[in-house]
Amino acid sequence: MNDLKFAVRLLSRKPGFTTVAILTLGIGIGACTALFSVANQMVVNPTSVKDADRTFQLNYVFEDGGQTVGLGSSALQEIFKNTNDRFTAVTVFQFTTLKFESEGFIDNLSAYNVTPGFFSFMDTPPMLGQGFSETDTSAAGDPAIVLSHRTWKSRFAGNKDLIGKLIRLGENSFTLVGVMPPQFRFPSGVAECWLPLSHDQIAARRNSFMWGTLVKLAPDVSQTQALAYIETLADAEMAGMKRPLRPIPTIKPLREMFVSEKLEPTVWALSAAVLLVLLITWANIGNLLLARTQGRVKEMAIRGALGADRFQIARLLLAETLAKSVAPALHEALRSLDPAQPVGTPEIIEDFLRQRDTGPRTALLILFSLAAVGLFLSMIGVAGVIAFTVAERQREIGIRMALGSSRARMLRLILWQGGRSTLIGALPGAAIGMLLISAMPVNVLGEKPSPFDPLALALVTVVVVASFLFASMIPARRASNLNPMEALRHE
Repeated sequence: MNDLKFAVRLLSRKPGFTTVAILTLGIGIGACTALFSVANQMVVNPTSVKDADRTFQLNYVFEDGGQTVGLGSSALQEIFKNTNDRFTAVTVFQFTTLKFESEGFIDNLSAYNVTPGFFSFMDTPPMLGQGFSETDTSAAGDPAIVLSHRTWKSRFAGNKDLIGKLIRLGENSFTLVGVMPPQFRFPSGVAECWLPLSHDQIAARRNSFMWGTLVKLAPDVSQTQALAYIETLADAEMAGMKRPLRPIPTIKPLREMFVSEKLEPTVWALSAAVLLVLLITWANIGNLLLARTQGRVKEMAIRGALGADRFQIARLLLAETLAKSVAPALHEALRSLDPAQPVGTPEIIEDFLRQRDTGPRTALLILFSLAAVGLFLSMIGVAGVIAFTVAERQREIGIRMALGSSRARMLRLILWQGGRSTLIGALPGAAIGMLLISAMPVNVLGEKPSPFDPLALALVTVVVVASFLFASMIPARRASNLNPMEALRHE
């Protein structure tokens, strides 16, 4: 504890070094936490459903080209009857649109018709009001509606007083019974509202195959047994229809609705990029500590002469590292403990990546952002190391300038130190980059990447070298502007 207290006091005497170290750790840890949260939500645990491992989506795939459709109404009626035998819960949904008129403009809302138990099936109750009940599916009175949080905020100004009252969408009036939490947009990232769907409405559309069906298997029913049961329903459903091709029933885990085959490698690629950013973070901290330790050789020698052994000196250095790490760690931990903290960013990223058209573009944007963060962290590291080196070499710099060295020459000397390290690291960095690209089966666009792109390599090298020279400019200018007499008095 005494070593930790001393380390805190020592770091407070070097505010520049401490600020750079904490800023580097904060940015690195923050970026890693945010992106790993996205990866966890999208791949490891992409849904709020409690029994996700026993929740499946039912579909038909026709043999003529693999077109995927939903189960027919007659099959759904049989499933409703046998819920207690094979399934513990069943919910059905269907996409539709609603016209919304505001200030003379007409827009379409993306809506879903859902069975009354839909929200309880998804284990996500409305944040305001309630979900649908069986009475909401009756034809009497105005139909009920549940709005997404985004629709409620953007189109109805987030008015809480509208719960239980009529709202008008185009030519129709609805009773607003509930508003969903911000993160809930199921079954897709574009869902803006939900309407009640009765079993009778499903039965009335006997030739429709546009239903989405989710089931939760009973504890003693396997996925294979459920598939065999759906196959018997498909045979019975097609027996009375004049359809030349037989549909092939499929039963897929709910997770695959969130994570497509193209999306999963993309998310893990983003996670790998996060690890690289974390590696840059710790490399920067290591460089800063190494540079600072080189400037404390005399101090360490004095401590050793006064009786401190190597273990005690190492313990002191470890305490300083711990003191720098605690600030960004405690901050992230406190944020995670705050239940009122908004969680918009992961959900927004998740929404975009779930959509087939915007997913690759968003993944590219995230990768570009990570590259920018990594470059910025590297610039901080270079600037910090050179600044600390300049501070420790003030006496030498003063002697050089007192002996006639010009400010321009000192500026070139310090810049060369940063530029030399950058050039030495650029060549192996480019080679490692090509090796990593060649090892990738596909890129975020689903295409085979080319390991050697002369234009891209040249552009990246120029940007990196220019950025590091810019980072070196600040401490270099400081060194060239030193007063020789003040520098000579520095110890």
